[in-house]
Amino acid sequence: MRSIFHNKFLVSLTAVLMCASILAARNLLVPARARAQTSAATLMMTWRAQSYVPEYFLGKALPSPNARIVVALEVLESGRRANLSGATMYWYVDDTLISNTPGAQSISLLASDAPGVVREVRAEIHNYNGRDETLVKTIRIPTIVPQAVVEAPFANASVASPSFTLRARPFYFNIADPTKLLYLWDVDGKTPNALQDPSVLAVTLIDPQPGRTMQTTLSIQNPGKTEEDATGALTITFNP
Repeated sequence: MRSIFHNKFLVSLTAVLMCASILAARNLLVPARARAQTSAATLMMTWRAQSYVPEYFLGKALPSPNARIVVALEVLESGRRANLSGATMYWYVDDTLISNTPGAQSISLLASDAPGVVREVRAEIHNYNGRDETLVKTIRIPTIVPQAVVEAPFANASVASPSFTLRARPFYFNIADPTKLLYLWDVDGKTPNALQDPSVLAVTLIDPQPGRTMQTTLSIQNPGKTEEDATGALTITFNP
C-alpha cells in the first residue's frame, strides 16, 4: 500500500513539474514586445516659466504674476518614451478643461495675477494604448513676487578693501532682457551719480575706519509692468 501511495505521489509531483516547465517555456517564447505591453505606463510632466533669472542660477525659474508658463508631458513605458501622436491629451487648469487636441503634448498658460496663488495643472490620457486605463498626472505651480539681490564679491558682507563693486541681480521678473529693468541704488541715504551700467555700483569709502558700516538698498522696477518691483538691501562692514 505504501509503495502504491509513494508511486502516485511521484507521478503527481512529476506532472506538476512538467506543467511548470511547459509554462516557463511558453513564457520564454513570448516576444519581448508582447510582454512589455503589460508594463506599467507612467505619465510625467515638466514645466518652465518665462521669468528671468541670472544665467548662473541653477534653480527653477519660478513665475511672477502673469508670466507665461509652458507645461509638457510624456509617457514612459518599459523605460522608453511612448509615441503619443495618436493619443488625445485632456489638459485641465484649475479643474477647467482647456485642451483635448490629439497629439498635443504641451500647453501654454499664464501664471496667476496675484503672488501666492497656485495654478493646478492636470493631464489625462483615456484608454491609453487601447487598454481600459487612464493615465493621470497633476502638478501645482506657485506664483511668487520678483526679487532684487545685492551681490557682493566678499563673504558675510565684510570687506577688507575700501573700494569694491556691487551688482544688482534680478530674479523672477516677467521680462526677457534684464537691461530693460530700472535699477535704483541708495547708499547711506544718498543716490549715486549717473551710472554707466545701472546694474553695477562701484563704491569707494570716503572715511574707511575699521568697523564702519554702509547700508545699501537696491530697488528694481519693470517699466512695462508698474506693479512689478522688488527691493533688496545689504549692510556692509569695513574690516581691513
